[in-house]
Amino acid sequence: MYCSQCGTPGSGNFCTSCGTRLAPALAEWSVPGPPSDWSREVRYDVLVVHPEVRNLLAEAGRANPLNISAEKLMKVYDKFLAKAVGGIEVTDLSAIVVPILTRMGVKTTTQRSETIAAPVGRTIVAVLCSLAARGNTIKNVHQARDGCAIEASLPSNAWSWEGTLLVTVTADGERTRLDLGATIAGQVHDWGKSARRLELLVNDVRTFGTKTSAA
Repeated sequence: MYCSQCGTPGSGNFCTSCGTRLAPALAEWSVPGPPSDWSREVRYDVLVVHPEVRNLLAEAGRANPLNISAEKLMKVYDKFLAKAVGGIEVTDLSAIVVPILTRMGVKTTTQRSETIAAPVGRTIVAVLCSLAARGNTIKNVHQARDGCAIEASLPSNAWSWEGTLLVTVTADGERTRLDLGATIAGQVHDWGKSARRLELLVNDVRTFGTKTSAA
């Protein structure tokens, strides 16, 4: 190798001519691999590329149950209900009414906060596994220095339209704080759907540690 300061060829740690520290050749640099213990990792992008985490997410995704959306259900009943609403199909009616109610500020909002007795990395992965297993597609992730906020879809069902699920995961020493929120626009009441989903998510996160352990 050559000294970056004076150009003198040399080896070892320092240039024999000017004393400048010698940089190792490119081939000598090692590419760091994923951390063996991801349990305290707060970076979403590091977690989701870890081989063990990817396996956990793939396994959770295979458990995703079939979901009957409100839109699909209405299509089934359209031919029976169209006459009752003056010949307008229910799917067409909802496409008109829901945006109007949304602009009026009509929505349901459910919030919940919990403390999880697990490090932040494990909690983030547990949240991701719950989302994958229960059909919540991730829309966005906002990274912070002590955790991240995950925005996901809240699929529609026979009782309510599609909504948004926001999960904020924040490190708190060896524990983690979860702040959960579910919002469904254009709807006055969701018949307990949001509260049930938040309860399921908290239960999934709490039981995650009993199913697997970090490397």
